[in-house]
Amino acid sequence: MKKKILAGLIAPLLFLILACNPDPSITNPESELDEGNELDDDSAWIMLESIPYYLTMCSLDSNLYIGTENDRLKSNDGGITWISINGNLPVSTGWFEVWTDGTYIYTEVHQSPSSEVYKSTDGGATWQPFCNFDSYQVEPITDLKHFEVAGDKLFAFTDDKIFVSQNMGGQWQLAFHEELNIGSFVPCWAKIAVNGNTIFTSNYASPIVSTDGGLNFEADYEITYATTGNIGNIVFNGNDAFCGGSLINANDSDSTICMRTSDDGLSWQSSRSGIEETVLQNRALFISENGVLYMAISNKVYQSEDNGLNWIQVGSDVTDCSPCALTYSFFKCNNRLYYGKYYYDL
Repeated sequence: MKKKILAGLIAPLLFLILACNPDPSITNPESELDEGNELDDDSAWIMLESIPYYLTMCSLDSNLYIGTENDRLKSNDGGITWISINGNLPVSTGWFEVWTDGTYIYTEVHQSPSSEVYKSTDGGATWQPFCNFDSYQVEPITDLKHFEVAGDKLFAFTDDKIFVSQNMGGQWQLAFHEELNIGSFVPCWAKIAVNGNTIFTSNYASPIVSTDGGLNFEADYEITYATTGNIGNIVFNGNDAFCGGSLINANDSDSTICMRTSDDGLSWQSSRSGIEETVLQNRALFISENGVLYMAISNKVYQSEDNGLNWIQVGSDVTDCSPCALTYSFFKCNNRLYYGKYYYDL
């Protein structure tokens, strides 16, 4: 008798619940956010099956560009298909980078006695010489690893040095030399972050900072590298700079850290609420756009809308976080995040 009474009560209750919530897909929001730390797990990162192993990726006018070993490629369909854009470039060997300043695309050509940079104004159809390093007579700059155009200055990176030109490549001067043989400048981590006269870059062992507009840089040893750990690129979000990865701080032994500085690197504070611990030897890659921060490390990507105070995961875990799948590139094009060989539509 009690069971029949309970059944009679449950049936109308179920009807009321369905009437108030006719869409069964609308569930408890706490379960969707996994206690505030993770977005919808059904939102998977999609792998671009046809993309080759590459150094970095950039976008201009909704086209994607990558540099591979001995080739430069372009995609106008979001990375589904790729065409070579070597065009009229001189023949050279090595890993190439293709980058943009927001107006044109650039690439390097490795030739003796020094490297040379070429520019394209038509999306890679044709290339014109942009600058070389012959005016720097101290030593040939043959091992160019990264290059950037920042306002009226050019920055060229080798393994352990930064060179700057204030007259579009007419003359070059040495701005930094890492003499301790720790770290190395690699395109995805060396990308500069500019805020007024303060410029940050990274050699994956420590932040490198300039407070005079890029004429002189010095290593920021407030954050020191761990024996088996590294940091990635640095970005500004407003006046605060962010970096992170697998490292140790002078006063902290955490292996996975997101750090923030508000005083040009004089001091750094932990800013990793919501970021899970991961294994060592992972460098964090950052994006800052319109006040929103994105951080990619290992097989996870996070987002912060409160200047790094709190982070939530974007989508589910990346399926394959091996170096071949997560080639060291992370950027945003339109409303899509690209992380190595994966993309995610926001």
